[in-house]
Amino acid sequence: MYSMSRKIKWASIRIFYYLNIAMTILTGGLFIYIMAPYTSYMFFNDLAFWKYLKYYPGLIRQLYRIIAFWIFDPNYRGMYAQPLTSPPSIGPDRNKIKLSAEWQKEENDCGNCINCCIKIKCPLIDHDRNLCLSYNTVYWRYFSCGCYPVSQQQIDYYDCPKWEMEGKRLEKKLDPRYISNADTQKISN
Repeated sequence: MYSMSRKIKWASIRIFYYLNIAMTILTGGLFIYIMAPYTSYMFFNDLAFWKYLKYYPGLIRQLYRIIAFWIFDPNYRGMYAQPLTSPPSIGPDRNKIKLSAEWQKEENDCGNCINCCIKIKCPLIDHDRNLCLSYNTVYWRYFSCGCYPVSQQQIDYYDCPKWEMEGKRLEKKLDPRYISNADTQKISN
């Protein structure tokens, strides 16, 4: 489906990022400043790192917070397994995920909902405007944000009102809580 060269490129971007994460952990956060232009490009699509230095302490705290989630929260740990060679994403897999029937906004708009960002205390949220400062950046497309959600577990964990799994309506129809007495009689006959 995808060429080997593209898969190598995608894997290389992720591996280099993970190496930077490891070095940031090993240096207590100092490495994020050593690699400031790279960090700025990953999270803000801009090499002018001096404009974003105020966010770096929050990114370092977030790194340790995410590590704590991975260690202590089995629900969080089980949600993220992105293959190194998967293509970057700008949205969920529409073969598996669909807009909730109750969602009143556009598909590419989360409205005022920032549940997923609040749940993990993301430092890249502009709370005044409810906007992601990292939207559609390299980090956003290659890691968790761009492909969110990938499962019902993620939708439930973040209490997301926008998305539901493609087969969810069918599950509701078959769930006894959603079947009327008349339907129950038809099923039993």
